[in-house]
Amino acid sequence: TQRTGSSGINAEYGDFPHAMTRFLSLNRASQRLSIAAVACFLLAIIMSLFAVVIFPGVFQMVVRSQVLLTPGTLSFEQWLAPTPVVYRVATVYNVTNPSEMIAGKEPVVE
Repeated sequence: TQRTGSSGINAEYGDFPHAMTRFLSLNRASQRLSIAAVACFLLAIIMSLFAVVIFPGVFQMVVRSQVLLTPGTLSFEQWLAPTPVVYRVATVYNVTNPSEMIAGKEPVVE
């Protein structure tokens, strides 16, 4: 037999609010799922706060430390000894027998 208190809530749950009483009446699997959902929600809030509050400042600090031309930074070393320029060569041919080439014959080019 279950006793009920003056507020109408089961005595085994004491004076918990209605949401807590409802949570405690769930089976174990549902309780675990509810706890996991709340944990994921809190993690999402913490990550959002990190992304909005902390990340921009850290990102700006890292960029400023690497963009300045001061001895010891990567940009300074690359500025002292720049990488060689890469040249690309493209050769253009004029195919004079396109229909034969499509048929599988050897192309004739100028």
